[in-house]
Amino acid sequence: MTYRPEIDGLRAIAVLPVILFHAGFDLFSGGYVGVDVFFVISGYLITGIIIDDLEKGRFSIAHFYERRARRILPALYFVMACCIPFAWVLMDPYELKEFAQSLVATSLFLSNVFFFLKSDYFDVASEEKPLLHTWSLAVEEQFYIVFPLLLLLLWRRKRLMVVTIVVLLLTSLLSAERGWRIDPSWNFYLPFARVWELMTGSLCALAMRYFHLRSNNVFAGLGLAALLAAVFLYDASTPFPSLYSLVPVAGTALVILFGTPTSGVGRILAAQGPVSLGLISYSAYLWHQPILAFLRIRSPVHPAVWEMLSAIGLALLFAALSYRYIETPFRRRAGGMAQSGKAVLLASVAGAVTFVGLGFSGHGTNGFPGRSELYSRLAQNYGLDISCNGNSIDARECRSGESVQALLWGDSQAMHLALPLAMAQSETGVVQATLSACPPIAGYKGARQNLLTSSCEQFNQATLDYLLNKPNQIDRVYLASTFNVLIGQNGDDSIRKLGHMAKKIRDSGREVVLVSPSPQGPGNVAKCLKNMDGEHSYSNCDFSTSDLTPGYLDRLKVLQELADESGATFLDLRSIVCLAGVCRVYNQGKIMYRDAMHFSVESAQVLAPAFAGSPTAN
Repeated sequence: MTYRPEIDGLRAIAVLPVILFHAGFDLFSGGYVGVDVFFVISGYLITGIIIDDLEKGRFSIAHFYERRARRILPALYFVMACCIPFAWVLMDPYELKEFAQSLVATSLFLSNVFFFLKSDYFDVASEEKPLLHTWSLAVEEQFYIVFPLLLLLLWRRKRLMVVTIVVLLLTSLLSAERGWRIDPSWNFYLPFARVWELMTGSLCALAMRYFHLRSNNVFAGLGLAALLAAVFLYDASTPFPSLYSLVPVAGTALVILFGTPTSGVGRILAAQGPVSLGLISYSAYLWHQPILAFLRIRSPVHPAVWEMLSAIGLALLFAALSYRYIETPFRRRAGGMAQSGKAVLLASVAGAVTFVGLGFSGHGTNGFPGRSELYSRLAQNYGLDISCNGNSIDARECRSGESVQALLWGDSQAMHLALPLAMAQSETGVVQATLSACPPIAGYKGARQNLLTSSCEQFNQATLDYLLNKPNQIDRVYLASTFNVLIGQNGDDSIRKLGHMAKKIRDSGREVVLVSPSPQGPGNVAKCLKNMDGEHSYSNCDFSTSDLTPGYLDRLKVLQELADESGATFLDLRSIVCLAGVCRVYNQGKIMYRDAMHFSVESAQVLAPAFAGSPTAN
């Protein structure tokens, strides 16, 4: 396939917005579309390479995979290896355990599945995951496994081949448009909603080969303008991937088809600057996320602009070095490990086995908590048993006694109260009904319906049916959540549903307790503690009640009003955590928080008195 320098220039247009978006620069609010540009380019190049070999009668699946391994694995493995010592030093046990899991997933090219299954707010913040960006590599690798076989099968029936590609494109595009409405995480990470972008590139390759398209500066200019418009006008609220993806994807296709070197756009993209950045774009993509993630993990507050710019500069420097000393030697099939296909295969397997072994080691030890005394305590805090997450309310292991009289119902803000509530009511017993990212509101559909959890709506309806329609001894119901859904868009509807449900439970003769979310200050409490020098300095992480976020205070006001209207009781956890105007993160010798918003296991002894006896409104 003929080298086109303007394609490398297009890579530069793709990678730079991605990096600036991940660094948090608002001007590039739609920079994430750069990944979609990469998908289109990959579809174009891979299809062109395979067709070249098929036409010359030299296509080999083994040779194809060898070339992909040379292209992807050496730089990827090197970046993964460099991440390990920084993860060891900077991450607490919970973070290190998840990082270890991501090593396994990345090595097996399943990181898109892994990050999809982990994608809810109970998990580590996405911007602090060093290997999060490898989800896109996994999507491409999954494409590489299937697509060459499809072309090989249909090669001699070209019309059927084109029809198949078009059908896949349209089916995937419709899947993307429907998927963001059902489960945005499923839609974002898994390949079903991304295949059409790769197929768009594939059709570009077929069109360039069989229709002999000419340069057209107008079409190429429109394509580049569409791509840049998405970068600057889209943001986190834009449903993606969806029909909105047509703008950057179609724009990329127009540049590929009509932005050849004889057009003005092609000459701009083929200039030395864009091409140089495009050549190192793969390594730049690999390096930027770990560097930004570790910078954020190390910083108790959001890094300054100059720190982010320095991190980007460092990523580009490392990318240039990786391209020169890692990517290029392995791709040239010259010397050392790159000498034969067998050596490449053995090296690839050895690398994967090594990282999988290290990953299982980090997972099995729960993040090596023995690295420091503080990490040992944090490991205990992060050892919260979430085995009841999403379980049926009839599950025996989710009860603290045979004859339970209290029900704890809600999301992860309820989950972290299970232990203190069970400690306070050891004689009467508690049944736990919790599901991450699912507030205890009958009729609320929720954002997640995936392989690990039942739908929020079904879970809440089953809990309510058990409470009202099945024989039980429950006389008190604790409803706990972040209650984010009570504020903002559709907040009024959620308030109405929660109030109606609370009144229905009250009418059945049971007491209802609305529990406030944990007091939430301006920063990440656990991250602050890691930067303190022992218990004598933990008070530096305390925060004033005047620093509680406005959104948090708005939710407390709504809960108090709901309690008054429905006859429920409002339990405000500020009465335990925040005394004399100060919310203490280290209380009675216990670390209170496991992250920015969840209580630790060891805080249970401090929180238990709040649930003893019959709570009173605050």
